[in-house]
Amino acid sequence: MRIINLNAFAIGVSLIDPECRISLKYLGGDDIPDYRKEWAAEGVTMFADIEYTTGVRSKVRPGVYKIENDKDVYIGAPYYNWGKYYVKIVQSVLAGTWNINEMIDRRTAANYWFGLSTGVVDIRVPNIPYQTKKLLIFFRDSIVNGNYDPFAGELRTQADGKSRILTETEFKDTESDILSIKWLNENIDGSLPVQK
Repeated sequence: MRIINLNAFAIGVSLIDPECRISLKYLGGDDIPDYRKEWAAEGVTMFADIEYTTGVRSKVRPGVYKIENDKDVYIGAPYYNWGKYYVKIVQSVLAGTWNINEMIDRRTAANYWFGLSTGVVDIRVPNIPYQTKKLLIFFRDSIVNGNYDPFAGELRTQADGKSRILTETEFKDTESDILSIKWLNENIDGSLPVQK
């Protein structure tokens, strides 16, 4: 799971409903808990699977869903235009800007951060109310045009069960800072899995 995706989602949710909480749950291994019972007890009415899974047995499917009468009603999901993604990679190779030797020397993986502004990533929401769709388009266009950055300005994170504001010396909103995020936004209940 990419922490930046989770935090961007949490920040976006808080723009629409500042009181909304994200209850972070992980699926994995052989012992998969019945989250439906936990969610019912917590009063959860919507959920999002934000990662694609490779598990054969998993019923996880990316997107945002509303729970109605114990059924999952699809709202929308991110859309990845893999054709544009591969074209951009090939173009960087042809332009000589893709340096595999540098990555090998640094022992790092290639990272391609293609967001909304490149056309590689978009949002698909087929059945939402017209006014909600207008708001979504406004935010998407603001991000694409560089008028809104979810990681700019004041950010509040979890810290020992309390909210804390990141200082500019801790987080400068640069690409490397965003890609190396190791914290969770304050409206997320839960913790990151222990890395083995």
